[in-house]
Amino acid sequence: MHILIIYLKRHYLFGLLPFALCCFSLLSEQLSIIDPPIRVAVIHIGEPFSYYENKESKGIYYDISLAMVKQLKVPYLIELVPYNRMLEGLNKGSYDCSMFFTSVERKKNYSQIGLVVKKSVIIVFNASKNGQSTKGFSHLNELANKVVGQVRGTTYSDEFSKNESIIKYEVSNYDEGLKMLSQGRLDAFIGSKELIESKFNHDGHYFTLIENETWLQCSKVSSNMTMKFQDKLKLALDNLKNHDEQKDIIVKIHKKYLTRYHRPN
Repeated sequence: MHILIIYLKRHYLFGLLPFALCCFSLLSEQLSIIDPPIRVAVIHIGEPFSYYENKESKGIYYDISLAMVKQLKVPYLIELVPYNRMLEGLNKGSYDCSMFFTSVERKKNYSQIGLVVKKSVIIVFNASKNGQSTKGFSHLNELANKVVGQVRGTTYSDEFSKNESIIKYEVSNYDEGLKMLSQGRLDAFIGSKELIESKFNHDGHYFTLIENETWLQCSKVSSNMTMKFQDKLKLALDNLKNHDEQKDIIVKIHKKYLTRYHRPN
């Protein structure tokens, strides 16, 4: 009887060992994914894209980021930060991902996970500045020595940002900029077409600067951003999208803040 017990114990232990090793392997893999947590930087632009309300983070890009990382079922940290700090964080690996406009240069510098949304960027002007009818503008070259308002921390295109002949005036938010435009204190204002049109009747007095694409872009130096985890991020982002606008979570989030929003083609 004693010999039988020893025999059973040995075989029980030998059978348990592979199971234990398997569990340890799975646990180690899971821990390697979630420790440290995924760190998402949301560019602090202001309402309705990313802002604080009673010290609580809110906004379109914040809500999309939150909906995405919740699907991963891992610890996460989402922070609202200035544009330059976001880029610095991705470059150093202190942030894992962010949603911002892509470009040829950024495709080289950051891992492109997936398209989030398309954005038309327009420059709107007041056709009757200071009570006087104005010619208006149809190209950036015509804005030389003109004052163009933009929300602090935003960036739209190198063509605009690097044009030193344009006088750029930073404002806190769209409401402030569009109010200054209507008062004749600005010659023009640059921003998202959908948001401008939700707040301001431009009466057709604008031109489209660029059709930008906001992509989820990730750091190439972060230890979290393995190819396996990037695949998980892409799947989580894709799960927010749907051909039917009524079921598309990204569209629903936009409409929560912009009631007249429609997904661009």
